[in-house]
Order: sequence, then C-alpha cells, then structure tokens
Amino acid sequence: MARRRRPMRRPLRGPMRRPMRRGFIRYQRRMFRRQRRMIRRTRRFMFGSMIILALGNSRNNYKFHQDDLARIEEYHRKPAEDLTEAELVQAMRKLGITHLDIDEYENDKITDDIGEEN
Repeated sequence: MARRRRPMRRPLRGPMRRPMRRGFIRYQRRMFRRQRRMIRRTRRFMFGSMIILALGNSRNNYKFHQDDLARIEEYHRKPAEDLTEAELVQAMRKLGITHLDIDEYENDKITDDIGEEN
C-alpha cells in the first residue's frame, strides 16, 4: 500500500498589517526629538512659596502656588517640566487655576539664568 503525502501546513497568520511608511516614521522621530528638546529647556524656579515654569519654545513664563502646580501635575500624572504649553493651559482651564503675575526681579533672574533666547 502506497503512503499518501501529507499536505504542507501553513503558519497561522495574524491580521494583515501594512508596513509603516518611512516618511511617517521620520515624522514621529522628528516630533519626539522636538518634544525632548522642549522638555530639556523647561526649567522650574523657586521664589519662596511660588514656582515659575519657564517653558521651552514659548515666550510665556507661568508663576503658580505650589499647591496649584501639584494639582496640575496630578491632573496630567506627569511632572510639570514634561508638559507642553497646550497641556498646561488646558489643565489650568479645567481646574480653574490662574497664573500669578511675574515681577521685574523674578523676570530678571530668569533672564540671567536662561539667557535671552530669540
């Protein structure tokens, strides 16, 4: 009696996925680098019980009470230095927090520490 050939088994395939385009991957990398650069440039200054956030890629500096900044960080569940300006403004609106005015002394101190960036 002749032996029958066994049919070849195909590996099980998952859902068909399109390979990611190179342009999209480059775009993602560029955005990640830009965000990382901004995070690196963001600084936190302490003036008594107040905190000033000098955000990178922004001409605005924001001054908060320590409790307000803690509420913002709790809302986004990440440090304030990692927030973008849009996320910071969104949290301020949602939580009803207003930033405080920065006086000349504080502004001069920030400019001295960071330097004038144009």
